[in-house]
Amino acid sequence: MGVRGIGAGSISTTIPDGAAGPELYGGAAATPQVSGDAAHAPVPTNDWWSSLVFNYFNSPTSAPLYADPIALRADGAGLQIGYQNSVRYIDAPGLQVVDNIKYEHSFAPGLHVGVEGLSGAGVTVSDYGDWTVTADWQDAGGGLRATFGHGLPFVYFSLNGDGAAVIDVMEAPPISRVDNPTQPLVYEIGGLSGTFNDSITRFKLPVDSGTQATRTRRP
Repeated sequence: MGVRGIGAGSISTTIPDGAAGPELYGGAAATPQVSGDAAHAPVPTNDWWSSLVFNYFNSPTSAPLYADPIALRADGAGLQIGYQNSVRYIDAPGLQVVDNIKYEHSFAPGLHVGVEGLSGAGVTVSDYGDWTVTADWQDAGGGLRATFGHGLPFVYFSLNGDGAAVIDVMEAPPISRVDNPTQPLVYEIGGLSGTFNDSITRFKLPVDSGTQATRTRRP
């Protein structure tokens, strides 16, 4: 076992016998996706951009990265950029939060920045600091580099190779509002009677709503 002294203490540089190393969901080994200066530095495992450097979701890209005020997500052709000020209200059982209610700003990309011919490229982290991170896309024809960080309302891009920059405007999906209806239609049925059987009482109300969403209320 390798041991490195640090001040008055020490750390092990190898995994002890019988212990497991860092793992992804499902048990696969967690191997950092790093390049450049980041390949020779400690890699944070629980930062806002950690899904960019660790393959948490069996994807060579990333989950949404909330840098505030903008949000980003890497894909195989470049970087998605969005800003979302609409809050999604979620009220559902099983959320494991107080009263099963939460609010979130769903990721909604508005721009996609890539390079001509770039497709299916893996992404690595080539540098990072206290507030910023630099992502690299590389393939046989060249690549793209993007630096972004917390509190920055912009992303700095640089190209590698002869490919031209490709900037696409993306149509953001509508925000889903669960149990927070807008101009709802309410139907009431009276004159019902029944006997309580110490169980859950349910009403099935078939309604042809057309293009309007409906919800069955359970007393």
